[in-house]
Amino acid sequence: MPVLEGKRILVPSSGDNHAAFAFHLLGAQVVSTDISQRQIDHAKDIAAKHGWSIEFAVSDTMTLTNLPDSSFDMVYTSNGVFVWIHDLPGMFSAITVS
Repeated sequence: MPVLEGKRILVPSSGDNHAAFAFHLLGAQVVSTDISQRQIDHAKDIAAKHGWSIEFAVSDTMTLTNLPDSSFDMVYTSNGVFVWIHDLPGMFSAITVS
């Protein structure tokens, strides 16, 4: 497992945010995005309850607009994301450009 302390990690299509929460607990600076405002609001509530400092943004993974900063050490998506994305090369291009 690499040392994640202080690393900036983007979690696009974060869904339930389990990965975002785990990366935060491992010391990373996390930006979590999802297309669903409800998912982001729920994750914000959980993070606030625990006093976790995680940045959240509503954003489509295909465009990744609304990011607070677009410079990251790592981008993480789970294989579950791939069933929802109709254009994987487009998604990877959006991640690379952002």
